[in-house]
Amino acid sequence: MPMNSRLLRPVSTTHPEAQVWRNAVIANGGSVSASTLKAVADFCKAIDAAGIRDKLYRVNLFAGTGLNACLVPLYRGPSRTGTQYGNTTDTNTNFVSGDYVETGASGGLKGLRTSTKRLDTGLAPAEFSGHNFHASSYECATSDTSYDTSIGAWRGANTAGFSLGLADNTGLYDLSLISNAIRVTASPPDGHIIGTQTGNRAGAIFRNGVSVSTSYVGGANTGSDWSLVTWAIAIFVAQSGAGSFSEYSSARLGGYSVGLSLNGTQVAAFYTAMQAFQTALTRNV
Repeated sequence: MPMNSRLLRPVSTTHPEAQVWRNAVIANGGSVSASTLKAVADFCKAIDAAGIRDKLYRVNLFAGTGLNACLVPLYRGPSRTGTQYGNTTDTNTNFVSGDYVETGASGGLKGLRTSTKRLDTGLAPAEFSGHNFHASSYECATSDTSYDTSIGAWRGANTAGFSLGLADNTGLYDLSLISNAIRVTASPPDGHIIGTQTGNRAGAIFRNGVSVSTSYVGGANTGSDWSLVTWAIAIFVAQSGAGSFSEYSSARLGGYSVGLSLNGTQVAAFYTAMQAFQTALTRNV
């Protein structure tokens, strides 16, 4: 073998987790273009470089060709080989193929409040502590109706769980933690929205990598027992009890995440990776 033969071998641009995701998409009846695979691989590499992979328990980037591809999450646990949480795919209720466009100005998965469209992750708040948690959504276009939840699951007033989405008007966005909420005024509140909780009434909402609110409204305690919320976190709605749903959203989402709390530096790195991915699919805002 010539001395320089290894220099002539092509360098792989993929990433192990991107490849596992691609294989899962194909097994679920979807497909993945070379450009999307590269964008997913670049996202994975950026997350690794930022040192936040173990903070991300579930991430779906709503990518690949066809609705079946869109339903396959990229991450299902804090590592590829460790414990995996939730369903192997997001369980679909009422979304149809026309609701999903992978790329372009209309890209993302589009909800509709009146048609009760939702996804079920299979991952429950019981896996987390209310004092060490984050949830995020990439809002390509925010819902047009107040009290619409992009992601959430909770048990009832003053009990346990969370919702992330529009508040009591379309210019407010909040992370509600039962009787508490971190609330931000933004019109429209689109882009990468992250709500993170680090302690009792300690947390923030970040928009596009920058903290936009650290003030709370409501009661005094967010330290309720999340182990009581054993039903799954839902997307485009809050599951407010096993099989009970409230606050459906008409948002168009480019992805979501659930995991452990993130500090400001980690949020900024997550946003950079997410925005680069959304830009590669030409659906960034």
